[in-house]
Amino acid sequence: MTIPFPAIRPTRVDYRLPRFPVGSPAFRDVIEYPRRRGKAGADSGMSLLYENIPDAEAVLILNCFMDSMSGFLPLEIPEEIASAYKLQLLVNRLILPAPLQWRFDGVPQQESIILGVSTVTIELEASLDRGNT
Repeated sequence: MTIPFPAIRPTRVDYRLPRFPVGSPAFRDVIEYPRRRGKAGADSGMSLLYENIPDAEAVLILNCFMDSMSGFLPLEIPEEIASAYKLQLLVNRLILPAPLQWRFDGVPQQESIILGVSTVTIELEASLDRGNT
């Protein structure tokens, strides 16, 4: 079961591309050569910033967080947000073996600017697993 994320266009999106496990075996205790030690990336995610949105849209985001059981259930990210992340993967020549599962990585932060207008910051994490669905 996935929870649909509200189709609200963010003001800013920052992506964290996956990092792959790397080891550095030493040869003759002189030179270290870094080597990739796995195919599955980890610590992938994105930050979404919604500046000066109506409180009604902020409530949609907060309701999505509650519906996902505080980040337990995966999210269905709208294509306009997910497509930019997929482009970053292509630019960096990263191929993932399965589609990413997005979840909240903490509670969305809401700041009231003026009556009826808020700024919301969201952290999302991605994983390759299909658990909890």
